[in-house]
Amino acid sequence: MLSGNRLTSLPESFSECHHLELLRLANNRLEHIPQLLFQLPKLRWVALAANPCCPFPPSKSNANSNNAKQFHDRNSTLVSKIGEGASGEVWSMLHEGSRYACKQYTTHSVGSDGAPMNELY
Repeated sequence: MLSGNRLTSLPESFSECHHLELLRLANNRLEHIPQLLFQLPKLRWVALAANPCCPFPPSKSNANSNNAKQFHDRNSTLVSKIGEGASGEVWSMLHEGSRYACKQYTTHSVGSDGAPMNELY
């Protein structure tokens, strides 16, 4: 895990990581998204939150828009846990007859993927 290491770049040798699938680079000092990441054939998930190249979290007004819905009513039911990660659990949820994935944060602090607000945009 490379999160929180004050990195400003990645070495060119990173382009040889052909089997790398997940990379956590949150909370560093990356000014630009390293272009060599786009050359890695198996890379499927990158955490870049809290770097200068990703100027999020959004403002509070954006976090409360339709893109980040909050479900606190009787029409919502958590069905089953379908996964968990560094910052919380993901649940299958029914809301007014439709199925959604709902992330329930277990922390408000900054983790290896950034802060919870980094995901609300």
